[in-house]
Amino acid sequence: MEISIHIEDHALMRMIERGIEWDLDLHETRKRVFDTVLAGNETPSRHASEKHTTYVRYFGDGLCFYVICDRYQSPGYVNFVIKTVIIEEGRP
Repeated sequence: MEISIHIEDHALMRMIERGIEWDLDLHETRKRVFDTVLAGNETPSRHASEKHTTYVRYFGDGLCFYVICDRYQSPGYVNFVIKTVIIEEGRP
């Protein structure tokens, strides 16, 4: 199955801004965001969106990433469009 991940302009700016707040460079932040989406762990509660899917992943350095995105699927193809990224300290 082919997977495609796109980041909206607004989400990219927020991702950079929030990564800097936690002393992460662009590449590390982007990698963690993509890893969060690909892990596929949907959050059942906090930061859940009614219109979009919210994925969550906790990393060993104490940061938790919430990635809010749209998911479009067709036979043999999945497309994720990232709407925004939230980075918090602590477990979800």
